[in-house]
Amino acid sequence: MIVLIILSSLGWLLSVLAVISLSGVGLWSVLGIWLCLIVVFGVTLRRALSAGSEASSRLHYELAADLDALRERRSEANSSARAAATRRI
Repeated sequence: MIVLIILSSLGWLLSVLAVISLSGVGLWSVLGIWLCLIVVFGVTLRRALSAGSEASSRLHYELAADLDALRERRSEANSSARAAATRRI
């Protein structure tokens, strides 16, 4: 994420320098390239965020399943311990 922010800042700086140094048609081509970079950056950022949220929700479900399995094991162990204790009595 930090790398994307740094690259975005460098893109801003380069586009400002290009706009200052160019005029006329060159200005419009620089602005077009700059707009394309913004769109590509936005799409990349959106994909990264959606992939991160999908991975997070998948991890959440896996942890919930693991907790359910642990609860079931604990209840089975408790019931077998109770059964063993009642047999001894």
